[in-house]
Amino acid sequence: MLEFTSCNMRGEIPKFFSNLTSLIILILANNSLLSVLDLSMNNFKGVIPPTIQLKSSPYPTIISLAGNNFQGPIPSKLENVNVIDLSLNNLIGSIPTQIGEVHGIRSISLSGNKIHGPIPESLCQAANVLQVLDLSNNSLSGTIRRNLANCKSLIYLNLEQNKLTGTVPKELERVTSLRYLDLNGNEFEGSFPTAIEKFQDLEMLNLAGNRFEGQIPKFIGDLHHLRILMLASNSFNESIPEGLMMLENLQYIGLSRNNLSGPIPENLDGLKMMTKTQNQTTIFGYFYSLKFTSAQLEIVTKRQTQFLVSVYSYNTGFDVSSNDLTGKIPEKIGLLNGIPFLNLSHNNLTGLIPQTMGEMISLESLDLSYNQLTGEIPVTLTLLNFLAYLNLSYNNLSGRIPTNPHNNNGPSTNETTENRYDQEDVLFVLVIFSGFVTGISGVFLLLYLIDDNWRNRGDRVRNETVREKVGVASVEDKMREGRLRWFGHVMRRGTDAPVRRCERIALDGFRRRRGRLKKYRREVIRHDMEQLHLTEGMTLDRKVWRSRIRLEG
Repeated sequence: MLEFTSCNMRGEIPKFFSNLTSLIILILANNSLLSVLDLSMNNFKGVIPPTIQLKSSPYPTIISLAGNNFQGPIPSKLENVNVIDLSLNNLIGSIPTQIGEVHGIRSISLSGNKIHGPIPESLCQAANVLQVLDLSNNSLSGTIRRNLANCKSLIYLNLEQNKLTGTVPKELERVTSLRYLDLNGNEFEGSFPTAIEKFQDLEMLNLAGNRFEGQIPKFIGDLHHLRILMLASNSFNESIPEGLMMLENLQYIGLSRNNLSGPIPENLDGLKMMTKTQNQTTIFGYFYSLKFTSAQLEIVTKRQTQFLVSVYSYNTGFDVSSNDLTGKIPEKIGLLNGIPFLNLSHNNLTGLIPQTMGEMISLESLDLSYNQLTGEIPVTLTLLNFLAYLNLSYNNLSGRIPTNPHNNNGPSTNETTENRYDQEDVLFVLVIFSGFVTGISGVFLLLYLIDDNWRNRGDRVRNETVREKVGVASVEDKMREGRLRWFGHVMRRGTDAPVRRCERIALDGFRRRRGRLKKYRREVIRHDMEQLHLTEGMTLDRKVWRSRIRLEG
């Protein structure tokens, strides 16, 4: 796809562009008109030219070749390019150092390729206007360079699914504008990065799948804009900070597969976003305000690992499974009535299953397995209409499996079902009846139109029959001629004398109806005969007309 919208181009685009059906590579270097080149999500292949050079423009210059089959190295020379997106190709080699020397570059997306080597030190050396850096899903190695702290305008940093090692440098704290940080699926180690404390605008933090250890710091409760927190599959220990439960915008907590201990914090009512049901949230809103590239969120529900590519405000959940948590499940857990996923499995939780869980009306998946829970299964769990997966196995539960509590307090299930079926039957009958009436009306209308058409057609046949057999114009045409003040003569039909007449014009005040034909037709014809000075003695019989009406000339 080649898109030239809103580029302020002049002149005409050559017509032969429409004939390039086998186009594989299009090089538009040194094109003074080009400002945006978007060839994304096609099947282009080959090697990208080593130089992409555009003229300076007052508008943002964008090169997007994402989602193709381009191979070879990354272009080493970019001039006057503000946005470069080469993601989802088969590019190889390392990231050229020259890419960090491009003045005015704001976004670099190289995700989903086969790039290896370190992150270049040259990033943000020429200018610090870089806002988006996406190097995810490659084979990059080495550490995060300290010079990355020079990217003070950076908003989005995605380094997930690489082979990066070491610690997160403290110097990164200078990037205070960061909103999205994804280091998932690497080999980072050490304690929780202290630089994150300075990211007061942070909305998503994903440190899952690394080797971080130690305590989750208390300053995590000061990140008031945080919406997504993914710390799964690390070695974090000690207790869950209570301040974490005071983040009103937090919509997903993923702390599974760590070494966390202690109880689940009681103050769950501070998670305001999780207490809202789906119809109370903005269903069309992203969890971030800018349109970044895809954000992958891993959740475990219904015994399956799912990946959310786009996270919306209604994607909420709470997962602290596979830890060493102890104590009781807080009664306030029922306040989280906006989350569809709750996973507390593989811990050492004790006590009863709270009755308040029946208030979590949005639950689709509930996993409390592999704990030390006791007592009976709460009857209130049967109120969860959306619950599709429930796992209470490997506990010390007792008693009977509960049934629907409405069986005792309200009408029986059979009665409710019968009432519902009765309503459906009535609705079905009404629909059938209305359809029958509509169909019958349509049939009668169709028959009327067909009958009227055949009667009109019959009139035409009779008129033509009179002309052919008698050789005169019909009296009806003569009357129409007089009514319309038709000038000229009705002439005998012959080889060189065509009949002049008014074709198929209905008589004024006269409509053909069954049962009314004789009554109205005689009156109208008598009136027209008087206007044409025809004698009263003429009958309506066509045999008489044939003998009395003669052609002039």
